[in-house]
Amino acid sequence: MGDRFGREVAFTEDLIRQFATYVGDSNPLHHDQAAAAASSFGRLIASGIHTFSMMLAAVPWGLGWLIFGAREFLATDVMLAGIVMIAVIGLALEKLVFQRLEEFTVVRWGMMT
Repeated sequence: MGDRFGREVAFTEDLIRQFATYVGDSNPLHHDQAAAAASSFGRLIASGIHTFSMMLAAVPWGLGWLIFGAREFLATDVMLAGIVMIAVIGLALEKLVFQRLEEFTVVRWGMMT
């Protein structure tokens, strides 16, 4: 408790599109510049799973550090298990939390059909 850390990450349009494509996120706010410009955000936005994964990798403990530590000792089984856990947690959050929040707000406000 009380630990502090900092890291600055730039979410470029290309990075946002690539990540959304990679995880199968078809939300036009992550792909379509025109649709994103017409939204209240005014430009492409990173998905919840994208920002969560960047935050998860930035903390000085937990699964992100487990993976980087395992890399130093060539423990590929530990690295892959950590990566799979991050993917499972991220996809669960996206489907169970962020998708419902998106349906409740963005779709309801008519920003996306």
